[in-house]
Amino acid sequence: MAAASTPRITAPYLQQFQHQTVRILGKVSQLRGDQAMLDAGGQITLLLNRVDHAVEVIGKVDKDLQVRVLVATDFGTNIGTIAHR
Repeated sequence: MAAASTPRITAPYLQQFQHQTVRILGKVSQLRGDQAMLDAGGQITLLLNRVDHAVEVIGKVDKDLQVRVLVATDFGTNIGTIAHR
């Protein structure tokens, strides 16, 4: 059995991946309770439990083009350092 694919996408591709699991790398621009706004080639609303700093998200795009977070990796505040390694 082949492993499930989690394509890395940005905001413009949300509609193409509705009801699919995706991976997103971006910068958290706002936190509001159980939601966050992620800047990833445009604004994406994340439905989450707890996330801060720059994050990579694996989640499912729903019909409202929001992403239900399945896994999130916190890259802290040093995303520029990590990205250039």
